Amino acid sequence: RPDLVELIKGAVSGGATAGQAHGKRQWRRWNLRSALVIMQVAISVVVLICAGLFVRRLHNVLKLDPGFSTENLVTMKLDPSLLAYKEAAGTRFYAETLRRVAALPGVRAASLAAFLPLGDSNDEVGPVLKEGEGAPLPNQGINVSSNRVGPDYFATVKTPLVMGREFTERDTKDAPLVVIVNQEFARRFYGSEENALGKRFRFWSDQAPLREIVGIAKNGLYLDLYEAPRPYIYLPEFQLYQSSMMLLLSAHSASVCWS
Repeated sequence: RPDLVELIKGAVSGGATAGQAHGKRQWRRWNLRSALVIMQVAISVVVLICAGLFVRRLHNVLKLDPGFSTENLVTMKLDPSLLAYKEAAGTRFYAETLRRVAALPGVRAASLAAFLPLGDSNDEVGPVLKEGEGAPLPNQGINVSSNRVGPDYFATVKTPLVMGREFTERDTKDAPLVVIVNQEFARRFYGSEENALGKRFRFWSDQAPLREIVGIAKNGLYLDLYEAPRPYIYLPEFQLYQSSMMLLLSAHSASVCWS
């Protein structure tokens, strides 16, 4: 905004050139100030858009049903092999640990798991062969994600079983081999949950022992929050022993977790 009075005085006194130069300096200053304002507004708009997208994504995540609950859930890593426990002694150790922990005041349920839901680890078994099927051609079989869990796992993490039963302490190596699958596995391999319950399949090779499906678990999230539904199976720890396991403790209230 040039000073009109100074411009007029400059014109009368023959200083029009100086007034024009002053006006050009003013316009350059105005243009720089305008560019800075425009830049600040543009950056603010971008930040607001990003913040809005983040809030909406957070809202969607909070509405997701992961298929399990972490409320009042405590976990800890155990590995009896570090104390030279062999498989038989390790199995007895885990069974006794679960009995003692579940009997503690305020504990709702306790179990074991090789992997925690939405953890950074996963195990795969396969190819999956339904009873009566032969070995597939090389690289043609279907592998599925799996987890080894203890008795009462689904009650501990509050994953509903839509059909069938939990693993129990009676599911040992001396008992018939069993497995629990999720809904996606049942639908993909057998068409429905009803058709899958009671069926038998094997994995690794066509000479491996058959395992009976005794339960159908609700679909959940296993590796990340945005994964597509995937087939998933649960194997009983006492039939397929693994030394390093996570102990899961579900309490009735948060005060029990910190006591």
